[in-house]
Amino acid sequence: MAQYLFSFTILLLSLSILRLEAAPSDDQTRFLRLMKKSLSGNLLAGWDVIGSKPACNFTGIECNNFGYVVKIDVSGWSLSGRFPEDVCTYFPELRILCLGHNHLHGKFPDSITNCSSLEEPNMTSTYLTGTLPETFHR
Repeated sequence: MAQYLFSFTILLLSLSILRLEAAPSDDQTRFLRLMKKSLSGNLLAGWDVIGSKPACNFTGIECNNFGYVVKIDVSGWSLSGRFPEDVCTYFPELRILCLGHNHLHGKFPDSITNCSSLEEPNMTSTYLTGTLPETFHR
């Protein structure tokens, strides 16, 4: 019995280490660079996308215990421009995306349908055209 418990413990530790090594910090920071490049607004000035600051330390960004971004909340930041495509390619664990009350324009990102973990999209007053996928209407 003790041998099985020891083997199970080693397996769990190995999986945890693999999960930590796989954290996509470079991709996450790359998307924040895209946001800062394609959007304008005073509150984005505090985002040091050139330095080595992890994405989880940016204002408006929240991460889980493994370093994956799970929430982007830039609602009411008076941002203008086009929100970059493929948000969930860069943030596969994204659960909350709050872009409301900004001056975003253009077409609603089609890639939002690839956000399998997204539970709470908020696009109120963003001036985006198109509709949210049916799965987000509650």
